[in-house]
Amino acid sequence: MHRKNKQRKRFQLLHPDTSIAANISQWQTLHNTNVNQYKSPHIPKVQNWKSTTCTDGSAMQDAVSNQQIIGAGIFTPTTDTGYSDTITINPGGSGPTITINRAELAAVLVAAQKGHTEIATDSASSFFQIRKQLLNPMAVLHHLHRELLKDIVILIQSSPAPVTFYKVKSHSGIIGNEGADHLAHKAAVNQISDISLSRQLLTPSTTCFG
Repeated sequence: MHRKNKQRKRFQLLHPDTSIAANISQWQTLHNTNVNQYKSPHIPKVQNWKSTTCTDGSAMQDAVSNQQIIGAGIFTPTTDTGYSDTITINPGGSGPTITINRAELAAVLVAAQKGHTEIATDSASSFFQIRKQLLNPMAVLHHLHRELLKDIVILIQSSPAPVTFYKVKSHSGIIGNEGADHLAHKAAVNQISDISLSRQLLTPSTTCFG
């Protein structure tokens, strides 16, 4: 009890926020200066972040079969209807193509298929691969997921509006990314999805080994 009282007294000695605010106000009056004019306004990096579509992929070991299973998800915080848009995806694939990279690319592909032009992902490797397919297709000729990259680039090039990609930090509290991560995990665990990518490819599926 004595220790608690001692801690309480120390806490009471701390200056409350009102005193700090009062001191700042007195300083401003004394020096005829508004400290707020020196504060930089907070400008979000993505102005329309609420309507930016976030994509993510998930991969884990199945407890029963001990095989790797994957899932993907798309989350848009706010759509034109005023509600969030959520999509779970079965990335498809078989054997060596069942990878986290396929899940990440699958989410980007479906986002592009749905006509989204502001797409965010935490997968930097997906960006690099899409860029290679766009600028130098021969560099990814034998890529394991070349069919996905080809379809993504076709959608980018045929889009009536420019498609903008954003790289976001994973597991850092970004609403859209956290939502997409949850959907991807859900798709992988439940193996039930809104969209099955094996039926959504623009071109016939071909497996390439590199």
